[in-house]
Amino acid sequence: MPQYYFNLIHDGEVITDDEGTCLRDDTAAKEHAAQVARELILHNEARKRHWVVEVCNESGQKKIATIPLYTVDRALMQLPPEIRKIIERTSELWRQHLQVLASVQTAIRQSRATRARTRRKPYLITKDGELV
Repeated sequence: MPQYYFNLIHDGEVITDDEGTCLRDDTAAKEHAAQVARELILHNEARKRHWVVEVCNESGQKKIATIPLYTVDRALMQLPPEIRKIIERTSELWRQHLQVLASVQTAIRQSRATRARTRRKPYLITKDGELV
């Protein structure tokens, strides 16, 4: 059976699945990702709607599916379609905003490191207390 990897993307960060899960095919992998997404969003719907579960193939290179958590949010299922679409769109825009913000922060850290190197000064980049 093929191995699939389920990465979590949230707040501009990617948490990679290093172990993976053996499943029979792509359809089973998508179903598993939807179940993982439902478990993740449970009890914290509003805070996690912009998160995404990404399904990758055996090598971890090819993306098979992307499951935004708002697509499995049971709290949204009870809302009128117009309101649901507004919340889904807002969640997607928020996810994109956080992704851009994370990219900008990375660029700033890299720029500071480059500037320090040109001045022949040491520069350590840390994020959340860990060396980057």
